[in-house]
This record gives sequence, structure tokens and C-alpha cells, in this order.
Amino acid sequence: MLSNLLNEVSRNAAVVCDTVEPFANFDVLQYMGTWYAIAHTKNEPFRKPGSTCVTAQYSNFDAETNKFIVFNSGQNESFNARDGIFGTATQYDDEPAGWVEVSFSGKDQPGVLDGVNYQVFDTDYTSYALVYNCDYRESEGDNFPFLFILARTPTLPQDTLDSLVETCIATLPNYDFTQLEYDVQDETCVYPPDSIVTPTAPTSSTI
Repeated sequence: MLSNLLNEVSRNAAVVCDTVEPFANFDVLQYMGTWYAIAHTKNEPFRKPGSTCVTAQYSNFDAETNKFIVFNSGQNESFNARDGIFGTATQYDDEPAGWVEVSFSGKDQPGVLDGVNYQVFDTDYTSYALVYNCDYRESEGDNFPFLFILARTPTLPQDTLDSLVETCIATLPNYDFTQLEYDVQDETCVYPPDSIVTPTAPTSSTI
């Protein structure tokens, strides 16, 4: 199978993936709501290149299906009208809580494998969240690790941000922090309302 082949290639890749521990007692309901992008890995697969004012909004958790709605949105470099895309996050029974597969309707990202692609490894639910994933990306010919620093507010105090980066450095010894890019979040941004209109029957294809 392709996934087995890519996993075999991954073991021989130059970029080393880090292993993160599941976040203890992850509470998906507390995780719902609006998160602002504070920092992200360059060329990560969940956003358009050049996006500013990026938010991720999680809602409508269904305990029967273990799914919730994802809405990622942002503005371009000229701060024009906001646009976004709906998706679905799925928590599988055999995976740790807080490790989900995020998929977007009509989103095509060759080389990103099916399965868990979003791993929460630290959060306090009310101010910050740290998210990581690393898979072999065929288009890159190597492993592609990505890291998100998210916050409940558009910006964080510098000492708080420094502390979060220090946590990431300690947790991800193989990650290349020269690839971490800080997001534009300022008074020019026009943010979406906290309550979003979700599609009635979202259909998704894995990124």
C-alpha cells in the first residue's frame, strides 16, 4: 500500500520527526471556539500562502461520531475581504484524545497521509494551544513537520510567547525553528464573529 511505502521512505528521510506525548485528560469541549494563529511552520498545509489575520474556529462537537466542524479563515497580504474554508476534524477511538484527522472539502494536498494530522500536545484551553504533526510528504521528498502556536487572543505578551517557544524547543528537539513564521495579527484585521454559520451537511476529503 502507498501509506506503507511512504512510511518506509519516512524512516530513511533526512528530516527527523519528533514524537510528542498525548496531552493528558484532553477535553474537546473546552477546546472548541476561536483560536488565533500566532506562529506556524512555513508552507504548512492548512492555510493559503501569504495569509494574514488567520483564525481557526472549532464547533459542533458530536460525541456520537467524535467529529467537530473546523472553519479556517484569513485575509490576504493586502488585508482584503476575509475568506475561509470549512472542514471536519475526526477523533478516532484508537488514537489519543486531542489527536485528530482534519480534512477540508475540496482540499487537495498530495503527500499528506490519511489519519491523524493534528496533535495537541499542550494547552490551557483559555489562552494558548500547541499543535504538531509530522508526516512524509511526497511532494517534498522528505518528512514535513509542522507546528502551530495558537491563542485565544490575536496577540500574546512577549514573555508568554517566549515561554511557549521554549516549551516547543524542549518538546521538539529535531524541529528546525528557522521554519517557524510569526503571524500578522493587528488592528488592520477584520475578524469573523465567534458564532459561525456552519454548513448543514459538510463533505470532506482528507488534506
